Amino acid sequence: MSVILQTRRQHGEYHRLVQELRLDGERFQRYFRLDRAQFDELLTRVGPRITRLDTNWRSPISAAERLAICPRYLATGDSYRSIAYS
Repeated sequence: MSVILQTRRQHGEYHRLVQELRLDGERFQRYFRLDRAQFDELLTRVGPRITRLDTNWRSPISAAERLAICPRYLATGDSYRSIAYS
C-alpha cells in the first residue's frame, strides 16, 4: 500500500479539509452541493448500509467518508481514482 493511502487518516482531505468545511456552512455547501443538514440526514439514512466492519487486514473508512465521496464525485466529475488520492 502506498504511503499516501497509509497516511490518509492524518493528512487526507476528509479528515482535514472536510472537518474545517463543516464549520463554514457556505463553503461546505459549495464543496459538496449539499448543506450540512442534508448531508447529515443522508448519512443517517444510508450510514448503516454503507458501514464496513474492521478486519485483521485493514480498517475501513467511515460511513461519513464513504458518503462524502459520492457528492464530491458528482459535483466535480473527477474519476474515483483521482478522488482516492484526496
